[in-house]
Amino acid sequence: TVNGALARILGPLNGLVVTPNNSGNRILYSHSGSENTILLAQNERGEIISELTPATIASKCVWSTNNTNLVICGVPTNLIGQLPDSWYAGSTHFIDNIWLFNTSTQIANVLVEPKTTFNLDLDITEPTLSPNEDYLLFINKTDLSLWALRLPEF
Repeated sequence: TVNGALARILGPLNGLVVTPNNSGNRILYSHSGSENTILLAQNERGEIISELTPATIASKCVWSTNNTNLVICGVPTNLIGQLPDSWYAGSTHFIDNIWLFNTSTQIANVLVEPKTTFNLDLDITEPTLSPNEDYLLFINKTDLSLWALRLPEF
């Protein structure tokens, strides 16, 4: 932004979806591989710092502002269809679990399994964290309802 020049950061990649953190020094991106979706975290120098598994579409994720290494995502129990196009078009819906990824340690933990815990099918879109990061707010893409989920301390 200092000199107004544009610079390519990524691509070309099929099905590229990018979610930057609030500081702008890290990005989470997903793209369609030959047979599956790939989810990666990258720093401001363009270095891949972590491949996150299980993979999801990057727009189903939100970065923590309290800890720049943490990402919370809605992760489908199975990725199907021509992603991400079929999901954005509404022809594919998922049943998500909520995962916490640490891009530094490359440790991933399931925070909540809504299908098992609450008998709910949630397809998470537009995730955001409350100011204290004690709630995950999101829209269930299946019926466009708004949800708030209290998070454990992390």
